[in-house]
Amino acid sequence: DESQNNFEITLHKKGMENYNDNIFKKIDQLDNKINSVEKQIAGLRYDNRTLLDTLDRVENKLDKLIGNGTVELQGTDNFIGQPLFKTMELEEDLLDFDKKLIEDNKFRSQMKQELTRLLGINVKRSIKRIFEKLFDDKLLCSYSFHGIRTKKSFSSLNICSLIIEAIRMDAMFCHVQIERLKKLFRSTWPKDHLF
Repeated sequence: DESQNNFEITLHKKGMENYNDNIFKKIDQLDNKINSVEKQIAGLRYDNRTLLDTLDRVENKLDKLIGNGTVELQGTDNFIGQPLFKTMELEEDLLDFDKKLIEDNKFRSQMKQELTRLLGINVKRSIKRIFEKLFDDKLLCSYSFHGIRTKKSFSSLNICSLIIEAIRMDAMFCHVQIERLKKLFRSTWPKDHLF
């Protein structure tokens, strides 16, 4: 009986050792697979960063071309043959522009289309690009979003609602709430400029 028990214990120990060996092999296999997946994720992150850097460079080059007035839309629907955007430096320019948005529906829809061409990879960047193209910082110094203290109200201008409409026209940004857009307007610009 004792030898039988020793034999069974020995078999049980060998069985447990084999079982443990199998578990360790499985753990090693899983560890190798996890390492492989981590390397693939690192590669994807690098590829993603590279793509975003390339996209930023392309956007910056386009911004420079558009800013220099060297790029124009083809056809008759461009801004009456003018460069895509002319940065507004004076309040008079802004008010004239705003008035034209009210009076000329065709101009308003063309302008909305032009603004959608400036949209970037996220809403905040898009707002920044639009403001950089449309407004000189000195002009914006006299405005705040709601007209706080001695500053004039930017939100009461038609260009404000047009910018919001243009951003929400994009499929990526169509679900962005207006309150979120207002917060992004404020956070995009330094406090001493616009918001």
